[in-house]
Amino acid sequence: MKWGWVELNPALLASPLKVAVARVIAPTVEQLISILEETKAVHPQWGAFFMLGALTGMRRGELCGLHWDDCGDTGVMVTKSVIYTPAGGTREAPTKTQ
Repeated sequence: MKWGWVELNPALLASPLKVAVARVIAPTVEQLISILEETKAVHPQWGAFFMLGALTGMRRGELCGLHWDDCGDTGVMVTKSVIYTPAGGTREAPTKTQ
């Protein structure tokens, strides 16, 4: 197109592939309680981490991106998330939703 070799962009004739939506199966309340109790018994800090995620619905990256200054007297303000980079490292980025 750019060099004038073709008159029509062949990608315009393509149809997007259908992407299968992954179905999330959430644990039952009983299963969640069991998971949280076992996690707390094995490692209390991880128990607190999972409890915070279960109670708030925060994404994994949002939980990992929390800093003490995100927590205040009135609640928690999540403004960043930790994401993996293609090189295998991590970096902080804005959350998926505002």
